Amino acid sequence: MREQRIANIDKMSIQNKKERILEDFIRSWTPSGTTPTNKRLYVLDEDEIHDSIAGQILLCLK
Repeated sequence: MREQRIANIDKMSIQNKKERILEDFIRSWTPSGTTPTNKRLYVLDEDEIHDSIAGQILLCLK
């Protein structure tokens, strides 16, 4: 039972970390005046989008 609780906490911790990384990534692509609830991506270059998203996915998988 104790091991299961530890496993659940670890899973939640990893999920929270992934969500924070994604939120930071989204904020990095939005103008400084936007609110955290406005999560549209403002980008100019499609290659930059793919590179950045791939990098964030790799960070989440670590």
